[in-house]
Amino acid sequence: MDQIHQTEPFPEIPVFVITGGKENRMMPEEVRKKRLEHQLELLSLSKKSKHIVAQKSGHFSQLLELGVVINTIKDCVKQITKTKDNLLLDDMNS
Repeated sequence: MDQIHQTEPFPEIPVFVITGGKENRMMPEEVRKKRLEHQLELLSLSKKSKHIVAQKSGHFSQLLELGVVINTIKDCVKQITKTKDNLLLDDMNS
């Protein structure tokens, strides 16, 4: 507990979570719900978080919906660039 209290807060950086939207019949419903719950908890790490559902894939979105993953990475880069530009403007105006 002491170590947890000594850590720095999570930085306000983009957090993008991709969830496969296709049901995995091999995974029990209880496990599926818990997995989604854990994924959604990640969104609370940053105000700059975004949840993306890859409708046509299950666990391996990076293999089955590469376009979704690529577009998510591009969106993340745009958000980082925008944040960086805003910080530079703030510094110049200070």
